[in-house]
Amino acid sequence: FYPYDQLTPSTRLMGVIGGPQVAKSLGRFVHNQLLMRHGVDAVYLPIPIEADECDLFLERCRRFNPIGFSVT
Repeated sequence: FYPYDQLTPSTRLMGVIGGPQVAKSLGRFVHNQLLMRHGVDAVYLPIPIEADECDLFLERCRRFNPIGFSVT
């Protein structure tokens, strides 16, 4: 559940990062619903990455001006 039709170049990124299990996280449903309800231009995504990819991921995602990530 993502508001694809409402994403803009200024939409901010949030999410949960971790192993493949993050794909099962229910947080995206709760967070995206709250973000939309409160008019926050952001999206919360589950992002599966391995521990050895964390530095590279954080370096590359800076261009998206993320708000922050939960880590599992």
